[in-house]
Formats: sequence, structure tokens, C-alpha cells
Amino acid sequence: METDNRWVKEGDVSGRMFTGMNGAILLIPAAGYISEGSEPVNQSSEACIWSSNVNQDVPDRASCYNKTSRQNIADLYPRYFGLSIRPVYVIKK
Repeated sequence: METDNRWVKEGDVSGRMFTGMNGAILLIPAAGYISEGSEPVNQSSEACIWSSNVNQDVPDRASCYNKTSRQNIADLYPRYFGLSIRPVYVIKK
């Protein structure tokens, strides 16, 4: 079984839902992003998160995963872009 991901709408929240092989669910809400002082862009159609990696070839950019209602994109955005969330793995003891 592979990780499943699909675009969902739960109540008033749209986003990309991932279901892991163990049944765990992660919903990345569609909150869009802010660039260069703009108002939020694509609030209902893009779920953007930062990865923990800075691009070695272009250090002023960092990897982000832009999950739209139509496609999955791994991209490089300038680090000053305002992406709303970044999931963090917590080790449970």
C-alpha cells in the first residue's frame, strides 16, 4: 500500500489530505501564500509548505511543496515568501 493523497473539502476547509500506510492522516490546508507584501494568493486552491532544505545551488531559495487542487509540485520559492505552515515530525518517547 502506498501513501494516498487527494484534494478534499472538509467543512469550510479545502486542502491536500495524505493517508499513510499506517492509516495516519495529515491535512495540509489550502491557505495560499504571500509574496513581496501582497495580499494572500490562492487561499482556497493551494496548500504550500516549506521543506527543511535550503537549495544548495540557489541558497536564497528553499524547497517547498505546493499541493494544488489540480497537481502536486515540488518547487523552489524565495525564502521571503510567506507560506503558512510546515509540518514537523515529533519523536514520541
